[in-house]
Amino acid sequence: MKKKNNWQDFNNLLGLNEHHTRISVIFIVMILALIVFWIIISDVVMIKSLYWIPFNRYLQITIDLIFIFILVVLSYILVNRLISNHRKLLEINSFLSSIMDSSNEIMMFSLDHTYRYTYFNQRHQLVMQEHWGKQIAAGMNILSVIDVEEDRIKAKKAFDQAFQGQSMKLIEVYGNIKLKRSHWQNYYAPIYDQNRTIIGCSCFSINVSKLVDEEQKSRQLSYRDTLTELYNRRYFQEACTSLGATENLPVSVIIADVNGLKFTNDVFGHQEGDRLIIQFARILEHVLPKNSIIARIGGDEFGILLPKTNEKEGLELIRQIEENVIRNHQEKLTLSVSLGIATKWQNDESLEQIVAHADSLMYHNKMINRLDFEEKLINSLSNYFYQKPAERLHAENTSHYAKAIGMAMKLREDDLNILELVGYLHDIGKITLNFQLLNRNTAHPSKKAVTQHCEAGYKILHFFERYRDFAGYVLMHHEQPDGKGLPNGLYGDDIPILARIVAVANVYDAMVNTLPPKKAKTEAEAIEELLLLKQTQLDGHIVDIFINKILINY
Repeated sequence: MKKKNNWQDFNNLLGLNEHHTRISVIFIVMILALIVFWIIISDVVMIKSLYWIPFNRYLQITIDLIFIFILVVLSYILVNRLISNHRKLLEINSFLSSIMDSSNEIMMFSLDHTYRYTYFNQRHQLVMQEHWGKQIAAGMNILSVIDVEEDRIKAKKAFDQAFQGQSMKLIEVYGNIKLKRSHWQNYYAPIYDQNRTIIGCSCFSINVSKLVDEEQKSRQLSYRDTLTELYNRRYFQEACTSLGATENLPVSVIIADVNGLKFTNDVFGHQEGDRLIIQFARILEHVLPKNSIIARIGGDEFGILLPKTNEKEGLELIRQIEENVIRNHQEKLTLSVSLGIATKWQNDESLEQIVAHADSLMYHNKMINRLDFEEKLINSLSNYFYQKPAERLHAENTSHYAKAIGMAMKLREDDLNILELVGYLHDIGKITLNFQLLNRNTAHPSKKAVTQHCEAGYKILHFFERYRDFAGYVLMHHEQPDGKGLPNGLYGDDIPILARIVAVANVYDAMVNTLPPKKAKTEAEAIEELLLLKQTQLDGHIVDIFINKILINY
């Protein structure tokens, strides 16, 4: 043992390894053999040919020494070059090995024709330990390490293709399910010797699990509606193709539409509309079975696929959805939906046609129930707005005064009905403002608030079929004959007479029925104020009729 240590110290001193030393010893033995051979041959030659020369012994010694010197020099040069080349080769191998072992993502290994390791880097060794729970070594059969049959067959097929001369790139999943499975991008290639004969194969692998996970997340996001987190139209259409198979029959399709979403968006803003959409999405998730595919397929439209669900079962689900919608009452905006259902029973039926049929039934139900929905919506809005006593009183008084003026002017019965309704609903647009602006004690409402509530009131009433024809009067009840009114600055007779009548009724009641801190005017003070506003803010002829024929009789 001590000798071995001394020998190693000697090697380290010379900068040699065991392979270098082995080469040096071989060459020294060869040199000594040549020297001995030369001495024997030269002695024979000298005896036979040069023995008669007196100084032949000196000549022989000189020649021997020169020959020995030349051999030593040549041997030194040759051994030094061999050692130098071998050192460079070792350095290159060490450099390549360092490169292959430096990456935490790339693994590399090579096999012979019997699937046994001829090389692997540290990353591959670590991965095999993590994924298969086994330590690998040179000469070990890689197929004996892979203990999942599916993975083993897949790996063998790739190796065999490389042994046949094919180079390929594959993304594959490997690993023991109980330990770890990862996605790898594998580059397989044959290994050739100097005669272009395939002697094995190599494989470079990059762990792409993170990229695959990100791609899957991105794909999931591409299938999701960002507002509701339900599936989107793209996923719904693909699901229609995959769910049409026999094993899923019968497949029922429900198409649902949130009623009045455009109205909500236009009048109250998209935030309120989004709230209704999200509210309905949560109801669907609560009611429908876990295997349902629920998708938002349009702005206000939802598509639902129900595998292994017949029409009777689908109708029961619709009943539960409608019950939950009714229970989900809101103060200002009432959620309302229209639904249609159709069922695929046979393979030869197209699921796309079933979807179209359900969509058609949904629109049919929507049209039938439109008036009922509008009635419920206007009542909901009115009840919410007029829950404040001051607003309700002002609406009732304005309605009463407006109709009374119309009767004094001997207008038609239809116009009187319109005046009564417009007088009551003229401020309905204030429902879109905050409660600070709703209060009747606001001293000087801003032009923006006046304009907004006029325009919002118009939009609200224009949505309802029964109020559409006189929504314009609500829009113009703050216009003035002098052209300084809002929202459009109309002049004189450009303002419809019914709007001018409502304006007089509105201004008078606002003066005599205000709330603190504003001080309510007496009737006399209000009449004096009305006379001052003639021909500027209010129609003079209507003011005179109101004072002389209405107020004088009170």
